[in-house]
Amino acid sequence: MGIFSATTYPSGGYAVHMNSDPLSSNRIPVTYTHGLANYYETFGGGRNRWGDFSATCIDPRNDTDFWTIQESSYVGAAPNWYTWWASVQPYCPKPASPVVASSPGVICAGRIGTYYLDSIPGATTYEWIVAGTGWTGASTVDSINLFAGTGVATVTVLAYNACGEGEPLTLNLTPGEVPATAPTITMLTPACLDSPITVLSVSELTYPAISSYYWEAVSAGWSGTGSLSSFTDSIGTSPDTIICNVSNSCGTSPNDTFIVTPAVPPTSEFTIENHVTEINTNDVITFSGTAPTGCTYIWNFGSGYGSVSPGGTVAGPQTVVYPTPGLETLTLKVINAGCPSGIYTDTILVIDTALTAINNMGLHQINMTIIPNPNEGSFEIAFDNPINNSFVVKIADMQGRVVYNTLYKGTTNNKVSIDSGNLPSGIYTVSVYVNNVPATQKITITR
Repeated sequence: MGIFSATTYPSGGYAVHMNSDPLSSNRIPVTYTHGLANYYETFGGGRNRWGDFSATCIDPRNDTDFWTIQESSYVGAAPNWYTWWASVQPYCPKPASPVVASSPGVICAGRIGTYYLDSIPGATTYEWIVAGTGWTGASTVDSINLFAGTGVATVTVLAYNACGEGEPLTLNLTPGEVPATAPTITMLTPACLDSPITVLSVSELTYPAISSYYWEAVSAGWSGTGSLSSFTDSIGTSPDTIICNVSNSCGTSPNDTFIVTPAVPPTSEFTIENHVTEINTNDVITFSGTAPTGCTYIWNFGSGYGSVSPGGTVAGPQTVVYPTPGLETLTLKVINAGCPSGIYTDTILVIDTALTAINNMGLHQINMTIIPNPNEGSFEIAFDNPINNSFVVKIADMQGRVVYNTLYKGTTNNKVSIDSGNLPSGIYTVSVYVNNVPATQKITITR
C-alpha cells in the first residue's frame, strides 16, 4: 500500500489484518521504505497517478509470511518513483520506538555531545540519520556522538531486529551559542562621596542558559562584590571603570564598561534677612551652603507664604512674602547627581505691628537673665517685665547652627522655662526675638 499525506512523502508500506481482529479493521500501518520527495505525474491523464506497481504474495517457505512490493518516491526528475520489496512477518514483532535515556542538553556549535537511548529488548542494530548544516554523526548502536553545526538539525534514529525496523524517533536540535552581545550596565543608586557603596545591575538577558556573571571594579581605591546581575561597588575618590560580561556553557560575551564618577554631596545652609518680619513685607532668603553647578534645590517656605520669587528649584536668593502672622518653618535640601544634602531648617516669626504690644517694655531693649548658668540643658529665662505677645527663643552652637527654635505665646511670672533636650556639653548662644528686637546671651551646658 502507498502511505502519504500532506506531511508525508509517498512511501511504501503495509497494514495487517489478523483473523482475530475486528471486522473492517487493520493494524497500524508499517512504513518500510520512506519517500524522499514530492511526486506529481499524470502520464497525460487528468489526475496524479500512483500505485501501478503494488503486489503481495505468500512466502512459499512457510505459508505464514508474505512478500510485498510497493512504490516510493525519490529525489530526481519525474517520474521519480521506484519499487521496494519487503518481508511481512505478522507473527514477528518489530522493535519499539527508541527513547532518549540521557542527552547533553544544548550542544554548543562546533562541539560534540553524546546521546544515549534506553535499551530496546531484541534490537540488533540501530540507524542514525543526521541532517543539518555542519552537523555530523554516525552510529549503529544505542548511542551517538553528535558534532553540532549551525542552525537546526534533524536527527532520526531507528531500531532493527530480525523482523525489521521499528517506528523512528525524531529529534530537532538547535546548537548553543556564545552570548553575542555585551550586557548593559545601569546604576541603581547614586555614587556619593559620603556613601560607602553604590549598586549597579545589568538588564535582563535573553541569552540561553547564562551560568555566570563577571564583574570588576578597575580603578584604584574601588572594590566590589557581584551577585548574578547586580554589583555592589565600594566607592573610591576618583572615577571608576566597571566591567561586566556573562558566560554560558558555550563561552563568554563581550564586555560592557560603565564609568562611575562619585558626586560631592552639597550642603544646604541658608541665611534669613529678618527672622522677625512684618506681614506683607519682603524677606530675603540667601543660600549660603556649598553646591556645584547643576544642583536641584528643594525649598519649603512654610505653610503661610503668599508669594516667592524666583521660586522653583534654583538657589535664589529667594524673596518671600507672608500675608498673615505666625511662625513659619523654612527648610532646604540640595541634590547633586542624586546625592542629597541634609535638610537645613530655620524659622521666621511673622508679626502684625498693629496687633503687637509688649507691656512695660521698650521696643529697643530686652533685659533678660538665664538661671542657672552653667546648666545641664534645662534653664529659665527671666525678663525684667512680662511679655504678653509671641516671641521666639533660639539656641545656636559655636558654628552658628540653630539647634533649638521655639515660639512662645508669652511669659508666666516674667519668665519662660527652656528644655534644650540632649545637647552636648559646650558653649551656646541664646537669642530671644520680641517684635523684631533681639536679645542675646551665652550659656554653658555641662553634662
